[in-house]
Amino acid sequence: MSSRPRSRQRGERIVESVVTEVRSRPAAGHSIADVANRHHLSAEYFHRLFRRLYGAPFAAFVQRVRLDLAVARMRAEPERRLTAIALDVGFNDLSELSRAFKRRFGCPPSRWDRCTALNRVKLSQAPDPLEAIVSDLFPATPATTALGVAMQQIGAERMASLQVPQPHINANLGVGFDRLEAWLAARGQIRDGRHFVGMSSDSPLDTAAHEWRFRLGYPVDDAIEGSAEILVQEHPAMLAATKSCAGGVGSFVEAWDALRRRWLPDSGFVLSAHPAREVYLSDPRPHGFAWWEILCVLPVRNSHTPTV
Repeated sequence: MSSRPRSRQRGERIVESVVTEVRSRPAAGHSIADVANRHHLSAEYFHRLFRRLYGAPFAAFVQRVRLDLAVARMRAEPERRLTAIALDVGFNDLSELSRAFKRRFGCPPSRWDRCTALNRVKLSQAPDPLEAIVSDLFPATPATTALGVAMQQIGAERMASLQVPQPHINANLGVGFDRLEAWLAARGQIRDGRHFVGMSSDSPLDTAAHEWRFRLGYPVDDAIEGSAEILVQEHPAMLAATKSCAGGVGSFVEAWDALRRRWLPDSGFVLSAHPAREVYLSDPRPHGFAWWEILCVLPVRNSHTPTV
């Protein structure tokens, strides 16, 4: 292996470790200078590397992580004061949280009822009709169907993944499946008992469809290394609330709605730092992405357990 691929893989591993640290300890100081110095990189190189992998400057990513966590805390703890939530997740004060919230959702956090799906707030500004359709799938208030939520300890695993832009567009998701499958097949990694996995730290309730950050993954052997398009990384064990579903788009929308708006607020748990997952128990491509068999996986921790 040449020094360039090896250097690139080292850089990718550093970025992923930094991302994990930010998500695990959002209230800590995360300046690009400190992070780069800690990993013996120049700030300029780390900035370029991070932007290539995540499509945004590091500072913007940190603020988005904090805002996502603040929204999750507001939804899960509706009686908690906004100032306490702002400080817990790393904002300097309530004003900083309010500015970030209004910039993204179009209204101050004090006017949100902490239940309505936030991606409905800016429907009039949706860049295309499809996004309005996707956003409107989530009702203004949670459904009242049976929960069927189970707690699972998800084991650690090594995962190959690629980024899929705007995965709500079936053609984009199909291309992602095809590319990842071809890469895996060339390395003999398609195995019985393994499944494709969708991963995202964005909530479909609160993130506009064109802003979703989504990776399509698949478990691989320990010896497998990444490539220019495919990132291979270790995913640690985690506790998760899970709900299975089978059917059309409405079935997994209902499953995520049940997990995030009905189960989580009264569960005694809060979201952990790990991305949420959709485990595709069957391949959606033969059905034209019109029928899905999915295990929805929401990583959580006990609300009394501090982040580390």
